[in-house]
Amino acid sequence: MSTEAQSELAETFVEGVVRCFGLSATVQSTVVDDAIEVSVSGEGLGLLVGPRGATIDALQELTRTAVQHRSDEHTGRIHVDVAGYRARRAAALKEFAQRIATEVVESGVSQALEPMSAPDRKIVHDSVHEIAGTATTSEGEDPRRYVVILPAAGEAGEADEDDADGGDSAIDEDVDSADVDDDVDEAADAEDADDAEDADDE
Repeated sequence: MSTEAQSELAETFVEGVVRCFGLSATVQSTVVDDAIEVSVSGEGLGLLVGPRGATIDALQELTRTAVQHRSDEHTGRIHVDVAGYRARRAAALKEFAQRIATEVVESGVSQALEPMSAPDRKIVHDSVHEIAGTATTSEGEDPRRYVVILPAAGEAGEADEDDADGGDSAIDEDVDSADVDDDVDEAADAEDADDAEDADDE
């Protein structure tokens, strides 16, 4: 099955899920660099996002599984976004990571972020590398793997390679912890949460 056919299948599957939720939305799919991008747009779609993006992540995984089940060839990467949530989260996560990086530069004390997915960790790594005097590394094992932001002098290795091969790097024991989800999701999905609450009230 071609990537274009897989894209159409993914779009059809997501449309069916949207109908099951009783929501009115437009679903479109495109193929970008061999990746399938499925976009859901409309009003009041907070239920499809869920708290901290839990529902949209589940929808993306279900869509990938459905396409793989129907395809007799390798399935390309599938990304599902709802009302621009992922773009808003990425922007909020970048802002958060750079704020923490600035604090690290000023204090000289490393800070460990909350566990997050590999795509979110990459956003943090890329964002922090824009701040002079900082470095990043990853610790732990999925799904509890997290990023540590360090002063540049304390760099333990290449952060992106660390994420790629699953290795760990030693860091100082005296590391502060920064809560990613509370700060990032407050900025990224406050509107979606309101939509979900309104729907529950109805």
